[in-house]
Amino acid sequence: MEAALALADRLDDTAIPAVQNGLLSGQRGWEQHAGRYRDGLVWVGTSSISPRGASHVAPQPELVAPEMSDLVDFMHRDDLPVLVQDAVVDDLAAQISQAKEQLGSLRPQAAAWKVVPHLVAHPVVNAAFLTGRLGMNAVTAQRALVQLSDAGVLHERTGKQRNRIWQHDGILAVLDVFAQGIRRR
Repeated sequence: MEAALALADRLDDTAIPAVQNGLLSGQRGWEQHAGRYRDGLVWVGTSSISPRGASHVAPQPELVAPEMSDLVDFMHRDDLPVLVQDAVVDDLAAQISQAKEQLGSLRPQAAAWKVVPHLVAHPVVNAAFLTGRLGMNAVTAQRALVQLSDAGVLHERTGKQRNRIWQHDGILAVLDVFAQGIRRR
């Protein structure tokens, strides 16, 4: 707890693991996890050996550090009131968590999982974005978009067969509410 208080004024990519180290290093059985992000898959519910049917599956381990870095960057913005930042972070986290729950039936290697962490920054996407930003080939990008659409995560907007665009309605709704609040000032 003392480490958390000492680092409270400078929450960054090094302080968060340091606080976690202070909290876990003295806990028997948790020493090997102290001071670093997890390196395994975690889930809530069902079996202890498989996430199949779990009520919640946390992000893939390799996504935790980049997502924490994005969170830290957002926390350090000074152009937004703190309460607004808190509300936006909470709402966006809920949207991403819901998207990940909707994808629960996909195998862990499915390309759709690679798209989800990018939806907060880019709630409107197309296949060209996925090929350019995530390095997917065109077929994989299309498959990922269809999987996300079938799971209800994304909604196809154009109604066309070519040059289609998908959007995450929940994230756009959160951003619209946020934008309306800014306009009122």
